[in-house]
Amino acid sequence: MRIVMCAMALLFVSVSDASAQEKEQWKRLYTTEEAVVEMDVNNVVFSSDFTGRVWFRLSYAKGQPNPPGQGGKYNRVIEAMEFRCPASLYRVFSTKRFDTKGNLIGKDNVAPDPIWKPVETGSMLYRLFTSGCQLISDKRNNP
Repeated sequence: MRIVMCAMALLFVSVSDASAQEKEQWKRLYTTEEAVVEMDVNNVVFSSDFTGRVWFRLSYAKGQPNPPGQGGKYNRVIEAMEFRCPASLYRVFSTKRFDTKGNLIGKDNVAPDPIWKPVETGSMLYRLFTSGCQLISDKRNNP
C-alpha cells in the first residue's frame, strides 16, 4: 500500500511541476546592429529571499568566441539573472551558449553567484534590470 501511495504522490508532483512551467514566450526588448535582446515573459521564479529570476536571450549577428577552454563560437546566449529590485542588485544564475544550429556548446554558473552586484544606471544591464523587475512585479501581482 505504501508503494502505491508513494507512486501516486510522485506522479502528482511531476504533473503539477510540469503544468507550473509554462512554455517560453520571448518578448523583444531591443535590437542593435550586433544583437537582439529578448526576455521570457512566461517564466519567473521567486525565491524566499524576495528575489526574482528572469531569463534573457541574446541572439548575435556574428559568432562570439567561447570562454577559454570551451572552444568554438556561439550565436545565442540564454542567461538567467536574479534581481533584488528594491535594492538595485543583481547576480547571474546561469549562462548557456548555443551555436547557429541551436546546439548547447557551453555553460557557466549552474548555481547563483554568491555576490550581489549593483546595477549601474544607464548601462545595458540597467535596461535588462528595469524590464526584469517590471516582469517580476507583474507576475507577483497577477500570477
